Amino acid sequence: MKEISYTSKAKILVEETQEKVMRHGLASGSFWDGTKWIKDISDNDGLWTSMYAAGEFMRYASVK
Repeated sequence: MKEISYTSKAKILVEETQEKVMRHGLASGSFWDGTKWIKDISDNDGLWTSMYAAGEFMRYASVK
């Protein structure tokens, strides 16, 4: 494990989410097939999006 700052970690996680999880403006699920991340199409996209939004609200509240 490598030590990084919380802001660096947050930046990495946001970039990963945008690249590997977002689909049509909604956060959706994804799974690892052993070589790459595959976006999963499901009826839970609204749920994942609301959880992502809640996390973003918390991030904004803590770092503004």
